[in-house]
Amino acid sequence: LKADCIFSLQNTVIHGVDVPQTVYQHQPLPFQDIKNYSFFKHNERKMAVYQHLIGRIIFLSTKKADKLIVQTEWMRDAINNKCSVSKEKIVKIAPNIENADNLRVEVPRKNNLFFFPTSAMPYKNIDCIYNAAKILENKNLDFTVKITVPDGEEQKNIQYIGQIKREDVFANLCEGTLIFPSYIETFGYPLIEAAQMGAIVLSADCPYAHEVLGDYQNAYYFNPFNPQELALLIEKVITGEIERKDIRKKVENEQNTWKYVVDEIVSAKRK
Repeated sequence: LKADCIFSLQNTVIHGVDVPQTVYQHQPLPFQDIKNYSFFKHNERKMAVYQHLIGRIIFLSTKKADKLIVQTEWMRDAINNKCSVSKEKIVKIAPNIENADNLRVEVPRKNNLFFFPTSAMPYKNIDCIYNAAKILENKNLDFTVKITVPDGEEQKNIQYIGQIKREDVFANLCEGTLIFPSYIETFGYPLIEAAQMGAIVLSADCPYAHEVLGDYQNAYYFNPFNPQELALLIEKVITGEIERKDIRKKVENEQNTWKYVVDEIVSAKRK
């Protein structure tokens, strides 16, 4: 095609061409240190392939690319540290953040309703919620955790509700508390969506979460590998020891940040 430049959304460069290449790097598995996946565990094998095998290809691509675009500062730092790639070559452009004011619903908030919009990928860490609920089982607490996967280990306080409509996600965020135990994310959209709704957020204590939530005062953090910490936070929400502050994170000027991605691609084109 005699392209002037190449823009890759596959986390890797195209080999065998001699034009400037910009890579949109959005695969965090090879760059995180919180979890080392094993080829010998059936439920971890796919993640191990991405982390250790495809990860090597991604590392080579980050060094070969003329420019890298990432969504968060923690990814920028991780690529810099793991691949010795200059930060000048790595551009952070946050993904589009929708102003969700029109999706807010006025409903009474429930301190015993918890919600996790997710998929069933292992790093989403649903087991942490299950184990936290088991810890609280003998405390005679009335609470429900809704999780948007079709099924899971049976536990009386957990409802597996499957995929739901977008407006229902926001309705649940308005009514209850977000639990977000995922330990690998590039950005973590539910965090910013919950903060826009003014919800209490119980989040894994990971760099991406602190970056997305910033100084949001309804955010509380726990070790994603210690369900006891999550159980304690859930109990504090139920009993009212953790109270929701009447604040929301606002998106003042909604922008299409892909414009900035296009600008970076154009600027990488060889003169």
